[in-house]
Amino acid sequence: MSPLVALQIFPEPIGRPGITSLSRRSGLRLRPNKKVIPKMRPIALALAATMLSSAAFAQTAPTPAQAPVFVSVNEASALTSSLKGLNVKNAGDENVGEIEDVVIAGNSLASYILSVGGFLGMGTHYVAVSPNALAITWNATDKKWNARINATKDQLKAAPQFKYEGRFAK
Repeated sequence: MSPLVALQIFPEPIGRPGITSLSRRSGLRLRPNKKVIPKMRPIALALAATMLSSAAFAQTAPTPAQAPVFVSVNEASALTSSLKGLNVKNAGDENVGEIEDVVIAGNSLASYILSVGGFLGMGTHYVAVSPNALAITWNATDKKWNARINATKDQLKAAPQFKYEGRFAK
């Protein structure tokens, strides 16, 4: 590794030969500045240490042994980005909650996290429901997704709470 070198530009009278053809044309000459080097060393060392240590902290998922299989996404499929924030209604057409998140375990859909109650994030109760508990459909007329559940808001509030903590912390 080569030592750090800081260069400072000094004006040079025209006619006096410079270090490079660029300096001959511009009348400037590059000379090492030894005052700057001691100030730059700690910064460069800290930057190098940060870059090297961050790679040690990063954990990566194992690479699958099989080559990827490319699939087509049909019109009946829903994207999670389209479902997040979707209002969930019951049989009485009452709004009982909202899809807050989607849980994937392994390679399959494990559950939906619904937010129930609360106002502007205060007093919100989160519950995890089975994918079979929700009926999610596309309304071609309105061009909107709809979600239905066979439960009342009180039943959802009484359900075991899901907490965003540990590895699920936001």
